[in-house]
Amino acid sequence: MWSVMTKRFSGVEIRVSQLECCKVEWIKQADDWKIKELPGTDFVLAADMVILALGFEHVAHNGLIKEIGLQLNKRGDVAVNNYQTSEPWVFAAGDTINGASMVARAIQSGREAAMSIDRWLRNSYL
Repeated sequence: MWSVMTKRFSGVEIRVSQLECCKVEWIKQADDWKIKELPGTDFVLAADMVILALGFEHVAHNGLIKEIGLQLNKRGDVAVNNYQTSEPWVFAAGDTINGASMVARAIQSGREAAMSIDRWLRNSYL
C-alpha cells in the first residue's frame, strides 16, 4: 500500500496485533514535502510483527525511541548488540544505528538484522 501512515500500534503487553492506519497525501511546500492525513480514511490491519523501514535521516529521539526507553550510543544513534536494542524484543538497523548513509549499506544492515531477528525468534520460541 502506498501513501499510508500508521497512527498507532495496539495489542497486549509487548505483542502487537493491529496497526491503526489512514491514507495520506503528500503536499509540496516550498523546498519540503508535508504529509496530510486524509479524513475518513482510517482502517485497521492485523499484524503479529512490525518491522519499521525509515530512511536517510538521523534517528529522532522523541516518540517511539523515548517511549520505549531505548539506549543511545555516543553519536546519538540507537545502541545495538547484534542489531538488538536495550529492549530484547526491539531490533534496529540501517540509519537508526549508523546515522545517514548509502542505501546499499542500509540494505545490508537490514539483511543482517533480519538474520538476528530470525535467530532470536528461533531461540525464544523453540
